[in-house]
Amino acid sequence: MEKLQWSLDELKDQLSDLQCQLGETQTKLDDLEIDPDEYEDSYIDCLDDQGDVIIGSLRYSPSRVLREVDPIAYRCGLND
Repeated sequence: MEKLQWSLDELKDQLSDLQCQLGETQTKLDDLEIDPDEYEDSYIDCLDDQGDVIIGSLRYSPSRVLREVDPIAYRCGLND
């Protein structure tokens, strides 16, 4: 019985330690911020992989067209 109680106390201590670690990790995760502007070049490359947009006899990159025609959609895509 005493050995069983000792194991239970040990498990409670381990659980308490893990809960503390979980709280610390959750705090770090909550404080994590990702700046979409750091990924803009990758976003542009992704958009431009589709090839140029042709309007009449003019060629434009898809990223430029989206940024100029619908800046809100461009920003939403970047944020996603």
